[in-house]
Amino acid sequence: MPINAQCPGCGQMLSVGDEFAGAQGKCPTCGTLVTFQSGAVAPAPPPAPPSYASADPGFPAYAPPAPVGPPRDNTELFTLLGLGGAAFSLLLIFLGTILRWGTVPDGGSVSGVHLGEGRMMFCLSLALAGLVGLSFLKRPLVPLSVVVAGAFGTFFLLVTLSTLRGAGAGIIIAFIGALGVIGTCIWTAIRLPLVLDAPVPAAQAAFIRAYGALLGTQTVAVVMGIVFWILHSI
Repeated sequence: MPINAQCPGCGQMLSVGDEFAGAQGKCPTCGTLVTFQSGAVAPAPPPAPPSYASADPGFPAYAPPAPVGPPRDNTELFTLLGLGGAAFSLLLIFLGTILRWGTVPDGGSVSGVHLGEGRMMFCLSLALAGLVGLSFLKRPLVPLSVVVAGAFGTFFLLVTLSTLRGAGAGIIIAFIGALGVIGTCIWTAIRLPLVLDAPVPAAQAAFIRAYGALLGTQTVAVVMGIVFWILHSI
């Protein structure tokens, strides 16, 4: 019956004939001296994981530091990005109203603030930028501010579309700013909805309460924009 032994150096199992019981030999892999005892040899247990305990009993044992605080949440980062993008887009609209929107019959140019729709956008963009800026300090205002700013962004987009033909740089910048307001505000409003506390059918309660304010204000903005477009074309 062969005699099995495990190399204490590399852990390889070695086997020799029973006539070599009690003999020693070198491991062919690592050269460690191995004693071949008679009888089966159980494999050695796997090495224990390294201990962080100190060899000095008077010195406290080391323990890996525990994670500090709750898991990372990107909600705050995305909220800041949404508010920052909305504020920047509103400032683009404000800048567009003071630049050239078109020409007058005598060949001169006219800025947005010389026109009724331009003055309206000038004032509203400043007011909305202030509301969005206040949301940086008072976070409960974020859902309301992005819903309101997003609705006016949709209205501004339709206003600029109605006068985009032959327009100057100012109205093009205002058009780009309106697109930015719509995108950033709707994106933020979906993530942080303005919850409505109103009686609605049970089957639609969760959706309507979460996104009813956003859908309602956007619908009103589209209707107002279409009415303005019709009046501007008459």
